[in-house]
Amino acid sequence: MAVWRRHPSNIRDLEQFAKEEWSKIPAEHCKKLIDGYRKRLPKDISEDHVILMDCTVSTGAAAMMAVRVLLDHEVPEDKIFLLSLLMAELGVHSVAYAFPHVRILTTAVDKKVNDMFRIIPGIGNFGDRYFGTDAPADWSDEDDPA
Repeated sequence: MAVWRRHPSNIRDLEQFAKEEWSKIPAEHCKKLIDGYRKRLPKDISEDHVILMDCTVSTGAAAMMAVRVLLDHEVPEDKIFLLSLLMAELGVHSVAYAFPHVRILTTAVDKKVNDMFRIIPGIGNFGDRYFGTDAPADWSDEDDPA
């Protein structure tokens, strides 16, 4: 089933959906990301307000891992701001449910995520646009007709 076809109708469905999506991320991938974040954080970050920036947020999984690292470094949840150019509705709901005191700031919210977890209609790959590189030949920002 495609991610964008699931629309949690209540908080329990959303919680179950978030747990299912979180469990799909390989533990080794999470460990590499989290270790990378930890090495770059100032030692006294717990007293600061933190702006966590992510160009696009589709499922919210990476943002939630980053928030978790900040919380592990004793940054209070209400001192964390998630800033994004574009978020999928799924990402907004997932982050807001998992961390209700994190403030979310975005310029736009798109409704769907496709089977490859890309925001639809989205803005394409932000890195490709920013660095002027080409997107993979099989990438399309159009919705599947099915």
